[in-house]
Amino acid sequence: MRRVLATIIMLLAWAAASHSALGQILPGFEIIHITEDEHFAEGGQLNNCGQVAYSIRFNFVWSTEEVFVYDNGSIAQLTLDGFNDRHPRINDAGVVVWTRELGDSASAREIAVWENGAMSLLTDNDMQDSAPWINGLGQIAWSRWSGTACSDAEVFFYDGETITQISDNGLSNQ
Repeated sequence: MRRVLATIIMLLAWAAASHSALGQILPGFEIIHITEDEHFAEGGQLNNCGQVAYSIRFNFVWSTEEVFVYDNGSIAQLTLDGFNDRHPRINDAGVVVWTRELGDSASAREIAVWENGAMSLLTDNDMQDSAPWINGLGQIAWSRWSGTACSDAEVFFYDGETITQISDNGLSNQ
């Protein structure tokens, strides 16, 4: 029994490695280079329409990150303003959300939204709102750290009209 099980495991490992080890691209797919510069790109997220939201840190400085969207061969830069814009997410409607750090410190972080060619702030407070996610309905969830205790982060939800606090338990709900 052990010998049969070991043989099955080896065959499964070989089958899995045969595709990835050779770097084969599946039929109907291609690899596209989106960024080719000396700057540090991070946070790429792909939606079902082939759009990719990502950020680039310029001059390798942590406080100069900007948001971009790749769409069918063209790249749009959504931000260029000296604020630290990072962790972008994009839904199938092309709506992009990200964390925007205002000022010289990370003490003021807000949730930014790019929709219909314009940016707006979903949050505007003295808390640290960060790590947003957006779904196909345009609903947004993120965490907010109050800055009072190292483990006091709560989860918030925006349904398109109202912001609701989901958690409130004094724990780190990030």
